[in-house]
Amino acid sequence: MKQTAVGVIGLGAVGTRTLRYLLQEPALRVSAIWDPANDSAGHEQVMEAQSAGARFADSADDVVDHSDLIYIATPPKSHRRYAELVLEAGKLCWCEKPLSVSEVDARAMLDAAHRSGLPTAVNFAYASAWCAQSLQSLVGPGTSLGAVRGMSIRLHFKAWPRPFQAHAKWLAQREEGGFVREVLSHHVYLAHRLLGPLKRFSHAISYPTAAQAHEYANETEIALIASLQSEKAIAVQVAAMVGGWRDATELMVFCDDGAARISDWYRLDIDDGTGFKNMAESSNDPRDAAYRRQVAHIADFAQGKPHTWASFEDAWQVQSLIESLLR
Repeated sequence: MKQTAVGVIGLGAVGTRTLRYLLQEPALRVSAIWDPANDSAGHEQVMEAQSAGARFADSADDVVDHSDLIYIATPPKSHRRYAELVLEAGKLCWCEKPLSVSEVDARAMLDAAHRSGLPTAVNFAYASAWCAQSLQSLVGPGTSLGAVRGMSIRLHFKAWPRPFQAHAKWLAQREEGGFVREVLSHHVYLAHRLLGPLKRFSHAISYPTAAQAHEYANETEIALIASLQSEKAIAVQVAAMVGGWRDATELMVFCDDGAARISDWYRLDIDDGTGFKNMAESSNDPRDAAYRRQVAHIADFAQGKPHTWASFEDAWQVQSLIESLLR
């Protein structure tokens, strides 16, 4: 089997989780890894990658030199720098979302992609997830649930940043972090897939007081209410907050003949009028299955096979809406 050499730039919580699954995908070979913070050498997945033959690179340039596809998993302010490096070298770029937090940087990334003539991929969870692709086949004219009449997105976080990312201080800072960029963007991307481009109709966002920001070590948004609308005037209602209870995510689609929802990231339930019933890809853990599907899908992208990854253009549409909700 032909293998694609994959390099990883960024070895934080998301980068090392993805690295774990990249190492298990037969169509891929992890060739080089590097982190700008330079404090990840002792991480379990990093050591496993080195044992499998991956080079612990000296720099981002070193990763690019030894790879055909480069995964960028650094904080968003640095995405432009690394994406331009990758694309100018004529290599394939797979970038974490958000594309950027700056319009100037995002447009520069788009220009770099256009100059390279190469396809691009952005790592929205619902670009490759089975639940999202199944949902797309179930809703809309001529489908079992019928035309979409409205959507709702509800997010709740017991704390922000979430415990598994608490060491990533940038996630608690308004310049780059917050749940609107980090989590809501995935759901807005899926809404775009289902309804086409969305625009902001109205919104209200809340930030912590100085005392709250100090107590909880978080200066990013703590609540959002928003009304979005498609070009065909289909409403998307968003409600999100931090504090109390447990983490929960839900995207609900209301159709002529029923409803569908994706909850806790990867659980798909369908109601055709007789109550919600779970639809499962398999009996395996849905998160594990989603991550395995993700790396198989990026292997298809790298080898020129059909795929459904978001491009830089798609991600820019999402970013422009997401950033407008933070103002």
